[in-house]
Amino acid sequence: MRRQKAVPVGEIFLEMLKRNGLEEGVVRVDIFNAWNSVVGERYSRYTTSKFFRDGRLVCTISSSAAKSTLIMHRLKIVQKINTILGKQIVKELIVK
Repeated sequence: MRRQKAVPVGEIFLEMLKRNGLEEGVVRVDIFNAWNSVVGERYSRYTTSKFFRDGRLVCTISSSAAKSTLIMHRLKIVQKINTILGKQIVKELIVK
């Protein structure tokens, strides 16, 4: 007996995540990894917490100088994160 339709493992995995309500958590981890990649090691060291909900990425920064720099480059950071993710997920960056 032959299988009529082969399904890639990646599709099965994504479907399992959707069914179990875990897709949002995986997306959140991808966003946080993209943040670390975009801002680099220097600024990610100053990031004390990250939170994402409804298109808003909220990052708390411990250094006021780093915070000022990140605030000035908010739009570019959002664009680069969305480029890494391959879709427009992050709509706004709030730096605290």
